[in-house]
Amino acid sequence: MSEDLRIQKFKQAIKNAFLSLLAEKDFEKITIKDICTQAMIGKSTFYYHYEDKYDLARQLAIQSLKNYQQHVLIPRLKKLQHGDHSINDLINQIKQSADTALLVRKIQTPELNVEKMLKEQLAKSLQPFIVKLGFKNQSALLASMVAALLMEILDADETDQLELSQTNLLSLLNQLQHILQNLT
Repeated sequence: MSEDLRIQKFKQAIKNAFLSLLAEKDFEKITIKDICTQAMIGKSTFYYHYEDKYDLARQLAIQSLKNYQQHVLIPRLKKLQHGDHSINDLINQIKQSADTALLVRKIQTPELNVEKMLKEQLAKSLQPFIVKLGFKNQSALLASMVAALLMEILDADETDQLELSQTNLLSLLNQLQHILQNLT
């Protein structure tokens, strides 16, 4: 059963306010009062839906990860596996679709490390793709490394200039697997 339309509107206003504030200042400096003022709601409305700003951030991160994974990452990886897209297309589409996830990624507190959550989810999504490319040994570790690389690419200012072809990715994976085999 879906939520009442009013509840959806309140939650969306709270999320939009939070993301707007997060774009302007650090998570630690954002207060409930700031969120409520920006969303034009009372504190009681905020606390009706969320325990605190950490709960809001956690729910927003989880929701954006799920949406991102279901609607962007997994379909793009499937197309890439079938040769329908290049790695650069995947990176550009991820970057265009990952705005909320990347914004929420700034939140790193003892209670919540969104960066770690994003990398873990990205690695989890990449692992089957890496196995299908023929890298069964240490696929989890390779997926984690590629996820970290993709996160760095998404952060890079010169992403548009970065040329990462499927051949280059396969070469990188081969090199990483070779290094890992020599370490063990």
